[in-house]
Amino acid sequence: MTRRVTIKDLARELGISHSTVARALTGNPHVLPETKARVLEAAAKLGYVVNSGARILRAGTSTIVGFVIPDVQNEVMAVSAKSIGECCVANGHQMVLSNSDEDPDLELASIRALAEIRAAGAVVMLTSSPRRETLNLLKEFPVVQILRRNAALNADWVGIDDGESMALAARHLIELGHTRIGYVGGVIELNTGSDRLAGYRRVLEEHGLPYDETIVSTGSVRAGFARGTVEPLLRADPRPTAVIGAGSRITLGVLEGLEALGLRIPDDLSVVGYTDPSWLRGWGPGITTVSVPIREVGAAAGALVMKRVHEDWSPNDASIVPVSSTFAPSLVVRGSTSSRQ
Repeated sequence: MTRRVTIKDLARELGISHSTVARALTGNPHVLPETKARVLEAAAKLGYVVNSGARILRAGTSTIVGFVIPDVQNEVMAVSAKSIGECCVANGHQMVLSNSDEDPDLELASIRALAEIRAAGAVVMLTSSPRRETLNLLKEFPVVQILRRNAALNADWVGIDDGESMALAARHLIELGHTRIGYVGGVIELNTGSDRLAGYRRVLEEHGLPYDETIVSTGSVRAGFARGTVEPLLRADPRPTAVIGAGSRITLGVLEGLEALGLRIPDDLSVVGYTDPSWLRGWGPGITTVSVPIREVGAAAGALVMKRVHEDWSPNDASIVPVSSTFAPSLVVRGSTSSRQ
């Protein structure tokens, strides 16, 4: 195994003290610019890598910002990760991504790891039932919640007006003459799931339409769950003439379920999805969807966690008041919705 290059190796190479090398590497203003340049050149030449453990001990924190999410395959989270990562890099930090897979124990392990390396901060999208230790650990460094909001965590939040998202979808279908509108949604124990369902119900009530549980299915954001709900939902009498998929993976599952049954969109059923990944535009006639500015949401979350990191932050600091930023959705109309015949 190749021996790791040390500060003493650099000092020996340059013929200067190792304390001078250490100060040069940390940007100490008392080191002459020409000396600093020589040290950095030698470090690059010899392949010196900073001992992050020692640096953390000196500084009390690392340059790592965690991004803990429940589903790394979700397009929304991938786009968010890119925006947050870019913001971290621009501020001299690095983002590390952890996938909880909707498992509270995996989530706890990720948060514990961030605490152990003394992370500078974190952006989190928590599971529906995080462990108590998870919430306690998240109080030890700056945290921004993104999309999902857990009331037990008194932290900043950046998200979407989820109620209005589903209100836009339901209102569009009602204006086309649909009065039996199915709904497939996520976990109602999460604010995202409950707020979207509430937006759907609100618009039905505004138009004097009944809320019928036989054409509503909630419980998971997974495509497989949504796919499995399509056939039972269509057995309702009278059958729905339209359906809303209240999540990106849910929309995929609904479309796959309809395709498996040989149903045509929008001839047999109108469909409105959620978020606007590129594949929605190429699916059949193109899928009408609720678009959300997820890049902007991610950028706002990244900027907010960087703001907190650069503040003189400390746990239980009453002077820091959590802020909430809500972004508005919009409707993109394509060929998957048509007037009720």
